[in-house]
Amino acid sequence: MRRLTYETLLGVIVGAVFITAFGVVGRMDFNDELRAAVHYCEMVEAGRWPDYENRAAECVKTYTTAAQYLPASN
Repeated sequence: MRRLTYETLLGVIVGAVFITAFGVVGRMDFNDELRAAVHYCEMVEAGRWPDYENRAAECVKTYTTAAQYLPASN
């Protein structure tokens, strides 16, 4: 039976930290993009911006996704 060495254990821990960091950064990127989409929809619906990206029809879906994934604001 092979023994677990310090270098192997360190490699596993460093790998787990990198995978976790990529997951956190990916989730933050997703949340930022979703917040930007909600902001776009709010501005278009308020009449402050024209619908220059032709996404106004998708705003209901954007709000539903935001309610599911973003924390509620106070």
